[in-house]
Amino acid sequence: MVAAAFFWPGTEAPIGGLQPSLWRAFDGGVANRHRVEPESYRLVVDAKGRQGFVRGEAHITLADGTDGHTVVSVDGRGQIGGMIARVGQRLVGAVGKTMMDRFFDCLSKKASAVSS
Repeated sequence: MVAAAFFWPGTEAPIGGLQPSLWRAFDGGVANRHRVEPESYRLVVDAKGRQGFVRGEAHITLADGTDGHTVVSVDGRGQIGGMIARVGQRLVGAVGKTMMDRFFDCLSKKASAVSS
């Protein structure tokens, strides 16, 4: 059986103890710009590879909420091209939402561990 992961940085890493047998690397990075501690920052992604390109940015805002909680707002935009766009166009939104959900679940667990 061949498992493939072409689309996202980090997909060459083992997932659940299994590693994809086929993957392609991207050249690029993530920059943290316009940082206003502790209120907001902007993440800028720019990556390209044989399979296409990914460009995007997200503006993350932190605000005081009720009962000492922090409200996190994310406004993101992205653009993809090449084989990624042809093959994965319909998956991008769902994958982005899943990755954000995982990020906030992990952040919540780590914050709970630190505060207890």
